[in-house]
Amino acid sequence: MPQKWAAHWNFDTLPILGEDGNPLPTDEATRLRNEAVYEIGNMTLLSSRLNKELQNYCFADKVNDALIGRKQRFGMKTYASLSITKEVINRDPLVWNEDSIHERTKLLTEEIKQIWKV
Repeated sequence: MPQKWAAHWNFDTLPILGEDGNPLPTDEATRLRNEAVYEIGNMTLLSSRLNKELQNYCFADKVNDALIGRKQRFGMKTYASLSITKEVINRDPLVWNEDSIHERTKLLTEEIKQIWKV
């Protein structure tokens, strides 16, 4: 999820639902989305050129090759070589939202604890 998520990751496209299945109020949803952007589960390793190329597009467009405007752009599936990136882009279903980020944060935290005996 990009830092500037509002253009392609807005609440009409990717709502944040409460436990009752209804969309959260905009102010609460904005706070949660902004917090998720900086979680370790939202981070992956990309070359600076690829990261710049992918910008703030929706997740599917970041992962797959796509024609954006008149320019052919290659996504993470074409260039990803690290397993930490492949685990993000080979998700089924191909969904990336706050729940996915929180889930991955928990997994990475457990791996960090095991590696460094924390």
